[in-house]
Amino acid sequence: MKSPLSLARILSVSSIVLLVALQVVWLRSAWRDAKDELTRTINIIFREVVFAQQDSLLRKSIQPADSLFPLAGRRMIRLRDSLRLPSRSDTVVHYFNSREDVRVEIFASGKAPDSLSKILVPLAQKLKESPARKRFIIRLGPDSLNVDSLTNKFQSELTTAGFQLSAVVRRQDAVLQTMNQSALVTGPVPINPHMAYVAQINHSDGLLVRKIMPQILFSVFLTALTIIAFYLLNRTLSRQQRLMEVKNDLISNISHELKTPIATVSVALEALRQFNVLQDPDKTKTYLSIAQTELSRLALLTDNVLRTALADEGRLQLVMEPVDLAQVVTHVTTSLQLLMENRKAILTTDGLHQPAMVHGSLTHLTSVVFNLLDNALKYSPENPRITVSLASSNGHAVLSVQDNGIGIPEDLQEKVFEKFFRVPHGDVHDTHGHGLGLHFVSTVVRQHGGTVRVISKPGQGSQFIIQIPLFRG
Repeated sequence: MKSPLSLARILSVSSIVLLVALQVVWLRSAWRDAKDELTRTINIIFREVVFAQQDSLLRKSIQPADSLFPLAGRRMIRLRDSLRLPSRSDTVVHYFNSREDVRVEIFASGKAPDSLSKILVPLAQKLKESPARKRFIIRLGPDSLNVDSLTNKFQSELTTAGFQLSAVVRRQDAVLQTMNQSALVTGPVPINPHMAYVAQINHSDGLLVRKIMPQILFSVFLTALTIIAFYLLNRTLSRQQRLMEVKNDLISNISHELKTPIATVSVALEALRQFNVLQDPDKTKTYLSIAQTELSRLALLTDNVLRTALADEGRLQLVMEPVDLAQVVTHVTTSLQLLMENRKAILTTDGLHQPAMVHGSLTHLTSVVFNLLDNALKYSPENPRITVSLASSNGHAVLSVQDNGIGIPEDLQEKVFEKFFRVPHGDVHDTHGHGLGLHFVSTVVRQHGGTVRVISKPGQGSQFIIQIPLFRG
């Protein structure tokens, strides 16, 4: 069965994937809409350019009826009663009667000239208003529009409209053979029944990207915001789960820490009461010392919990006074002597014969030294070897506590001072702790203006070094 955190992660990842998919679909739709709009706009511009060029060409191609070619080699077609035109044998004559007395006669080969009539009839209507109306003939060659001129004019119109695009105009049949599949191609614009022109726009993707850039930025912002929100949510859930595990571990370990001194004191008192130990002063002293040591451990545990809570709330008050660290270390080692004898520990001290005065809280500094020595005993194998040294260097009192314990991996050495953090011990299950001791040490040392660091290698023990400014009063 999956844990709630795993299920939350799966749902978060699924939501992000679906959101990204939705954004992709939305951007593709925006891309198509922008491309369709660009295509419509360019089609309008291209048709206007072609029609303008064609209209200009038609005006230049108008000739009077009396300037026809010589009639050699051709047969004559008589139109009504006045105009005789030379024509090839396959020429078909078409008549289009316009309003009033304007008449347009179109001669074309092959297909019906419907498209030409749409162009010429309006032109003839305009010519009708001229004071001197004459019969005329419009002559169009097979490729009347110059492609280069049309391309230049179309490119100029695109630039005027604000489109920095590269355009190429070609005949429709030529484009079908050379068209780039990714290029944007306009619709064909016919100039006669036999010919049409199209424009090919290359490299239009950059313009389309700029057109939908607001949508792209919004999509990126929304996706990034969602990912960050899910990341923070996942991190919060992970921390809550870790705190829940730490809480359960803390309750279990504190219960053990409370039971141990209580059970030890109970045994000592039972021995004093039932086995006539009071008759033996040495045994009485020994049992009372054991009870005192265990009660000191119990007091230390409760103090650590209380002071840690006060420190986290910023309400930990220190009564500052001149304190001799050498005397503090001597007092703590003396109080732990019986416990060290029971563990068969070898304690070596150095530098305790010279005073090391600091400005600090006697109670809290005593707890700091007690925590360091208690950790050294707790996480060392049988027959622990502990070295405590005190020296002065660069205006600081330097206290070092070194053991031959299990050691701390390098990547975890900064975390050992975090609240509730405990170094994983692999197969070691008989060591109980609550993860508050070193956090308390770090908090108190910082409030004294000092620093604490650890030097350790797995399997080679640990060395905790504390530096506190010397008292200059």
